Amino acid sequence: MKDALGSSAGRSGASFWKVPALLAVCFGTLWGCSILEPQPNFSRFFILTPIKAESTGMASAAGLSVGLGPIHFPDYLKRTQVVTRTGPNSVHVSERDEWAAPLDASFRQVMAINLSRLLNTEKIVPFPWYSSTHIDYQVEMYVDRFDADTAGTAHLAVRWAVRDALGHTVVSRSSDLTAQAADASSAAGANALSQLLGRFSQEIAGVIGQVYVGLRQRGRS
Repeated sequence: MKDALGSSAGRSGASFWKVPALLAVCFGTLWGCSILEPQPNFSRFFILTPIKAESTGMASAAGLSVGLGPIHFPDYLKRTQVVTRTGPNSVHVSERDEWAAPLDASFRQVMAINLSRLLNTEKIVPFPWYSSTHIDYQVEMYVDRFDADTAGTAHLAVRWAVRDALGHTVVSRSSDLTAQAADASSAAGANALSQLLGRFSQEIAGVIGQVYVGLRQRGRS
């Protein structure tokens, strides 16, 4: 009788411990599946846009070779996340809104397209270039700010210089441009920043065009 009771108790104890173990396995399986299942992605991606293709280029500058760069970008903007200025000394890095490419790379690419269209030349050479590459003018810049704030005001602050083929500084300036976005959204901010980059490109193209035309006129006289 004792052996029977002991055997029965052993079987009951084993069954008692099997239930929680089984539940733990099931719970773990369900938990693992929930983690591995695809999660919804609420990210939104934005791009900078160049000036319109039908913008009139300078016929007199056709064939001009322009070296673009180096372009020094602030570290806080070297990212894909959209950065919004929240105060004089504070910014907010979005967890949902992103640039389709790092902002510094997009800035360089759109600037190159803008200058190509404004100066009517395909010879926009990104820095660095080979020493054997002929460059008529080089544009170097230090971007201090290129963002929008919580009120939807986009701001571009940049120090820049244009150098001739011999490395002599032709022009050295600072540009501080602002544009009001339609609203405080990232989409409206991207549009306003694109406008600022277009205006800045026009400023640079205007300087290069004037210098280039002036040199050609002096060469004919």
